[in-house]
Amino acid sequence: MAEFSIPQQRDALVTDLQSRMSPAGQRPRIGVIGTGMMGREHIRAILQLDQVAITGLYDTDSESLALAALEFERRGLPTPPRFSSVRR
Repeated sequence: MAEFSIPQQRDALVTDLQSRMSPAGQRPRIGVIGTGMMGREHIRAILQLDQVAITGLYDTDSESLALAALEFERRGLPTPPRFSSVRR
């Protein structure tokens, strides 16, 4: 079995993910529920891969939502809508 370097493994994984994407280049859309430490780690990973569109953020903690919004601002991306309640 051939050994691969970490960059080669990453590139192979990204290529595999791209081949499984929605047709016509449409990126799947998701909302992130919970923007604490792990939620923000997920946001960073999703933004780094650039394979999925984050269309909303939810958390009852407004400080946590603000920190999650910074992840988008740091990359010059529009911040998705933020929600702190399930009520309309």
